[in-house]
Amino acid sequence: QREAVQALEFKCDVLWSILDAIHHAYVRNC
Repeated sequence: QREAVQALEFKCDVLWSILDAIHHAYVRNC
């Protein structure tokens, strides 16, 4: 159970990192 939660948190962190990078790239281009 705990491993599943940690995996989910890891995926969320990675997803937010990607979204943050995309957002910064978008802001720079506009």
